[in-house]
Amino acid sequence: DCQYCSRVQASGLIQTLYWKPNSVKGGNTSKEVNYYLARIKVVCEDRKGLLSDVSAAINRLRVVIESTQSATLEQSAILEYSLSVRNLKQLNSVIQSIQQVESVQKVERIGSSKLKT
Repeated sequence: DCQYCSRVQASGLIQTLYWKPNSVKGGNTSKEVNYYLARIKVVCEDRKGLLSDVSAAINRLRVVIESTQSATLEQSAILEYSLSVRNLKQLNSVIQSIQQVESVQKVERIGSSKLKT
């Protein structure tokens, strides 16, 4: 719906990135942990410190932010995050955490894919 966001997406400046799953090693064993790249969009009322506060809500859950993009138009801000999550439960926890941040109006999932080995 946002003309600015449509122009940025059409410009080709936004690129999708994929990473390999991380290996968790402990003791004498090595266990492969699969992660999924989940993309979310956060619509907010713009204010000073907003990007920092939303990112902190994600980091508190020890979720890796692979990339982020943000745009503002008048008093609104749209933040997009690509996150490495283990499962849907973890993604839902992230969404709930972000919804608690002051000025956040809406959080929605905009895509996901399994990270390939």
